[in-house]
Amino acid sequence: MSDEARSVEYGELWLEVVAAVEYLSATHRPGLSVWDALAEAVRLWEEDMSFQGGRGRDRCSLPWSDPDPLRTALESLLRATSPAGTLDGHELPVVMDGALRSWLDEMAAAFNDGWGFVRHDCRCRFAGR
Repeated sequence: MSDEARSVEYGELWLEVVAAVEYLSATHRPGLSVWDALAEAVRLWEEDMSFQGGRGRDRCSLPWSDPDPLRTALESLLRATSPAGTLDGHELPVVMDGALRSWLDEMAAAFNDGWGFVRHDCRCRFAGR
């Protein structure tokens, strides 16, 4: 994938995250921010990786009520993922992309009847132009 295509893809992902946060903070989760969503996405991604790795869901190891959840989530992510170029290693943008996509799917299922928060195929046309 070219850098330009990847940039567009990541941009669309972030637009959907922003739309989801805007909707959720106005309806079901007051006070939710984009940074809260990123921290939550990383924590949920780590839980899923632990579960798939056979370690089971260990929610006790993830401090959900900490004063700086994004810092804790990112530090934990750096410890949990191998660097790119190593065995089972991944680039951090790819990991965060997967985490955010999973978070969006989970939020859509829980709060939006399974529908995404942004239509990627929508091409808006302005009347008279």
